[in-house]
Amino acid sequence: MTRSSAPAAVRPPSGRGVRVPELVLGVLLVAGSALGGLLWWSSATASTTVAVFGRDVRRGSVVTDADLRLASVPAGGDLALVPWAERDRVVGRVLTADVRAGAPALRSLTQEAPLLSSAEGLVGLRLEPGAAPALLPGDVVDVVAVPTAGDLATPVVTATVVASAASVWSVGPVGESATDVLVTLRLPVDAARTVGAAADRVRLVQVGSEP
Repeated sequence: MTRSSAPAAVRPPSGRGVRVPELVLGVLLVAGSALGGLLWWSSATASTTVAVFGRDVRRGSVVTDADLRLASVPAGGDLALVPWAERDRVVGRVLTADVRAGAPALRSLTQEAPLLSSAEGLVGLRLEPGAAPALLPGDVVDVVAVPTAGDLATPVVTATVVASAASVWSVGPVGESATDVLVTLRLPVDAARTVGAAADRVRLVQVGSEP
């Protein structure tokens, strides 16, 4: 009688089992990548508010708060830009160049406004085209009073210099569409009063520029 052989042992299918540490590491790598992407997106989209000019402003003008508006720029950009909360770093200073609306309000475009002494005064003159040459702050002018219509009846009509060596403080347009210009002069108080009294009939003659 033939002895039956014992059944062969059944082996489980070959293959590697899943190792828990490797699974955890993969999850951490995916999470880290997602976090890194989120941080990059946040940094790329972060912004800050800075001061820019809200309108065209002429050289020699004293910067006022009304000249500025806020604008958003990417964070971590140009360090020369003035934060909106620190716009007083340029307000009250004098522009050294013409600027257009939208230009950044850089402190490097301004200088300290010259101070008046107790013996000096400012007088503003609204002048028609041709009543003064093209002037810039710091130019030196003589103020000449011209004859009025009533003076023309007299035999001899001459112009009179009412103030000499007046310093131009600022020059700017009168309103947005006017062709007249507003010239502000810095000169001794008594001379400023004399010029102010003759403001409706004066002309300016440039005689030099301040160093």
